[in-house]
Amino acid sequence: MSAPSEPPAADVAFFAAHAEDGEIRFSYKGWQVQLQLDGHTPEGCVTGHAEVRAGSFACRLVMASHHHDDVGALEALAQKARELIEDRETLAAESLRISI
Repeated sequence: MSAPSEPPAADVAFFAAHAEDGEIRFSYKGWQVQLQLDGHTPEGCVTGHAEVRAGSFACRLVMASHHHDDVGALEALAQKARELIEDRETLAAESLRISI
């Protein structure tokens, strides 16, 4: 199954439409991202993870924090995934610039 394109940052409607599933897939700058909520504690803590992949690189980001709802939790996970991708691409660009 191919991932849909990247939802706009903070697109509440996109996340709200998929929050019931507890899982969202999208691509960002050619990277594949899968978000999944894992559970909720009685105290209101939401746990979840994001799988981020490109080529041979794969990383799992985990989250355990308080959110008002699943949409907020999914948005937070998506933002963390985008930040990881941005950091990796910045490091790769700097590495190329240094080696030239």
